[in-house]
Amino acid sequence: MSVRMELRGLEREFSDGTRVGPVDLVVDRGELVTLLGPSGSGKTTTLRMIAGFIRPQEGSLLFNGENVLTVPPRDRGIGMVFQSIALFPNMTVFQNIAFGLDMARWKHEDVVARVEEMSDMLRIRGLLHRHINEISGGEAQRVALARALAKQPRVLLLDEPLSSLDPQLREHLQMEIRRVQRSLAITTIYVTHDQTEAFAVSDRVAIMNEGKVVQIGPPEELYESPRNEFVARFLGSGNVFSGSVEEVHERTILVRVNEHQFEVHGQEQVGARVCFTVKPEDVVVARTVSSDAHPATVLSVIHQIGSHRLVLDLDGTQVVSLLTDSELVRQLSEPLGQRVALRFDPESAALVEPCNG
Repeated sequence: MSVRMELRGLEREFSDGTRVGPVDLVVDRGELVTLLGPSGSGKTTTLRMIAGFIRPQEGSLLFNGENVLTVPPRDRGIGMVFQSIALFPNMTVFQNIAFGLDMARWKHEDVVARVEEMSDMLRIRGLLHRHINEISGGEAQRVALARALAKQPRVLLLDEPLSSLDPQLREHLQMEIRRVQRSLAITTIYVTHDQTEAFAVSDRVAIMNEGKVVQIGPPEELYESPRNEFVARFLGSGNVFSGSVEEVHERTILVRVNEHQFEVHGQEQVGARVCFTVKPEDVVVARTVSSDAHPATVLSVIHQIGSHRLVLDLDGTQVVSLLTDSELVRQLSEPLGQRVALRFDPESAALVEPCNG
């Protein structure tokens, strides 16, 4: 049976003064939520509190409304895949997948049926009689996932499961994990520091910073509408500008950033210090200055698949623009240091809190 999971004020302080929490999070039945954040943000500690490996000092953990904090880890119905995989090298693939079932004293015929079912789902049926040192890293990750799912857990926890793999294999296994998770409709929490990976596999992403969830939502919502300066900078979804409000109009404000004035959608009081973000794809760059544009200097051009990232200096503020015009990019690449003009529509700018600029 799928689980609705609720983290209510989970908190743990360690002897060195590091604090994680309070963490508040709801994961619906069959949902995959990723904890995404920089190193030290509390992702793995939160995962281990859910698993029961770390005991929180405050808060509650509810599975379908029942507080399970006093339930031993082995009885919580959790399957877990670690970054290190931790397979038994002296056993075959079959024996690794069957290990938990054997410990639970399943009947032999039921063990065989379940291992074969999991190996078919993970597409490793042909590896069952090989030893772990005879398979690849990607195949080992599939074995670890099959082992975690074999006992029909109510919750699946994945801690940086693909971080040791090369990018091409990682992308392939992201799709495999998503396919299996959806087919089983198992409630899942996935930990990663990789934004691309988080956005590829998740129903929703919870951004963590300094031990707390600072924003949660579908990937596209986080990218389009970062709630604060940290999220905007961490996701790279917005150039962050800071300045003071000089004029207030019906739906917009006029913000002074150094020697420049920008019209921004939103409302604030005159004199207020504000920060706003603009996505790179909304920054328009031209070689000639117009009345509504601002002069900037080209610092670098970064070539990507399907687009180019243009890094600009606007009087000490770094601005990134995403360009698809290859001819314009070629002209601006040789030489660097050229003067260009940038602009964006007021509706493309979003106010964020808090403002530390």
